[in-house]
Amino acid sequence: LMEAAGAAASRLILSDKNLSLFFPVILCGPGNNGGDGLVIARYLLRAGVKPRVVIATGKKYSPDFLRQLTSLSVWRFPLFSFGEEASPRDAPI
Repeated sequence: LMEAAGAAASRLILSDKNLSLFFPVILCGPGNNGGDGLVIARYLLRAGVKPRVVIATGKKYSPDFLRQLTSLSVWRFPLFSFGEEASPRDAPI
């Protein structure tokens, strides 16, 4: 379900004819909804779009969120934790 939701949302974003005028910012909480945001980020990265991903910190991360975060570790993209830039490899896993 998380994969399908992320794929559908990313298709909607990629269909925007003005996408080249802005960069997507994805705000992710520590739960499964945040995992959806990470799936969106992965699909955008595969399409050549570099989103900025902001992850809420200080809370318990859901297993699905962590799984999606791990799947992003091979990509280079801006990952922030409440304004502090971090590497996906430094993520809370």
